[in-house]
Amino acid sequence: MSAAKDAQAILAYDFGAHGWDRGGTMNPACVKEAVEMLTALVADPEVYEATTDRGSSSRCGWGDVLGVELRDDGSRDARVMPRFLLRSWSGNAYWEPWFLLAAIRRKGAPR
Repeated sequence: MSAAKDAQAILAYDFGAHGWDRGGTMNPACVKEAVEMLTALVADPEVYEATTDRGSSSRCGWGDVLGVELRDDGSRDARVMPRFLLRSWSGNAYWEPWFLLAAIRRKGAPR
């Protein structure tokens, strides 16, 4: 599948189903914010770093974004959903679900 078709498939995901206004567990405003960040990552993931850290004002958990895909997490009851590959401070990379995006910034931006 081409990158453009991959991006279309990722962005066609029903993000709104995660909002509490549709029976999900997320504030719909948070869904909107995360989708806006994910849209930027889908367009050009390698120029961004991201954090899933919502508990620290210093946002110490920044890492390079290595890609974005539709995938499951490998567990028995996993749902296929957009996930981003995030390199951690230790150098390992982990697939994180889209709804954990707390912030993104272009690589090299002031910390």
